[in-house]
Amino acid sequence: MHLWHWLNWLTNRLLSNFSHITPSAEKQVALFLQYLIDNMVLAIMFKILIE
Repeated sequence: MHLWHWLNWLTNRLLSNFSHITPSAEKQVALFLQYLIDNMVLAIMFKILIE
């Protein structure tokens, strides 16, 4: 759960930095971050399963 907390904080920080951009660009950034986070979580879970 600690990792999720950190990822949420990071995402919120990044999105607030991008808040001056148009909403559609912000949405694209959010989707991209979500994609990165999902892949990171999958990679971490996979790594844990292997070890």
